Amino acid sequence: MAKAITHIRRMEISEEEQRRLDLEEVEAMLIEHKDALRAFLTVLDKMNKQGGFDIAAGLFDEGEHVIDILVKAIDNPGAARTLKNGLLLIGTLGQLNVEKLGPVIARLNGGLDEATEWSEGDRSVLQLLGQTNWKEALLFLVSFFKGLGQEKEEPRPRKGIKRWVTAAGLSVAGFLLLRKKVQ
Repeated sequence: MAKAITHIRRMEISEEEQRRLDLEEVEAMLIEHKDALRAFLTVLDKMNKQGGFDIAAGLFDEGEHVIDILVKAIDNPGAARTLKNGLLLIGTLGQLNVEKLGPVIARLNGGLDEATEWSEGDRSVLQLLGQTNWKEALLFLVSFFKGLGQEKEEPRPRKGIKRWVTAAGLSVAGFLLLRKKVQ
């Protein structure tokens, strides 16, 4: 009859062998993500040439002073309203249907082009009335105002905005906590 195994001895890998395996793993990752690394290194190079690292180092060197300025800048009612309005604006922009907005923007641009051309020459009111496609312009305005007057169901706020605000707040809190620990 066979004896029961009571002790398992793990195979030990030498330090040199482990180092070789780690290098192979890193090499495989570099090859797999070479495009992303190339783009990242390009960004780092541009940041270095523009002095971005010097600015970041200066911010960390003068961290206490920078945070003092930020807190004082945020600690007023205008800044709070600006942040709130900015977040509301971002949420509103996310609700716009850009595909439907495209033709409206194209017409606005066309109207601006025509107005620019018109203002560059001497024209009379009769020429203005003769040049305008009144039917199309009035149909556009009536359709636009009809859409403004319709009551539509209020869209629910998107969870992504709340998550973004939460992530930003946690990032600032984490930065402040880490900064305190470093001191």
